Amino acid sequence: MCTLSLCCFIAQKEALLQFKSSLAQAPINDEILFDLESWSSASDCCQWDRAECRPSSMPLKPVVSLDLSKLYIDTFSALTPIFKIQSLTKLDISQNFLHGEIPVSRLANLTRLTHLDMSNNNLDGRIPLQLFGLTHLQHLDLSGNSFHGELSSEVGNLANLRFLNLAGNCLSGEIPKELANLTKLQHLSLRENRFSGRVPMSILQMKELQFLDLQKNLPLIGEFFGESRPCSICFSNM
Repeated sequence: MCTLSLCCFIAQKEALLQFKSSLAQAPINDEILFDLESWSSASDCCQWDRAECRPSSMPLKPVVSLDLSKLYIDTFSALTPIFKIQSLTKLDISQNFLHGEIPVSRLANLTRLTHLDMSNNNLDGRIPLQLFGLTHLQHLDLSGNSFHGELSSEVGNLANLRFLNLAGNCLSGEIPKELANLTKLQHLSLRENRFSGRVPMSILQMKELQFLDLQKNLPLIGEFFGESRPCSICFSNM
């Protein structure tokens, strides 16, 4: 029941119910829908499991966080209503069965995102440049997919990033020196890809970096164990 003290926007509630309806039409385990049992037209979506609204003194509260992990989502079309919720700051769609390329034209609508987790799906293609236009991102996890090609230098545009995990893909080429532009970065994992060549010294000298994992790539060259090494835990394949 919606009260004046806590109530989500009707359009956002309808979008979430539309998403749930698309899951109900798919051949998935009933336990998955049971996980969304609180998602009802008779209740306020700020009270639903897996959803959070922004605290506010205003009667209407925007949805800012959605945990849609482990829901057996296998197509981005099911997420079309979700991409319309432009107030989102956190979106977790990890551990599903999403495949193909990221629909960047829709994802780019979520300009307020600070946390995006798309790990452990079946995504492929190149990491789209538009993703690096989400400049509020602090946490980006694309690990456990099949992205290929070079990592664009435009990754350096994500100036607020603190956590970046691209492990377990098929990314190749040299590690872009523009990663050093991410001066707030604390965690960087590029393990289990096909990166090769010299690791830019500027990355190894990042002041905030605490964790760096470069294991299981093609041969990499660099000073990994010198006094300039900033991270408390630093792995390499050398």
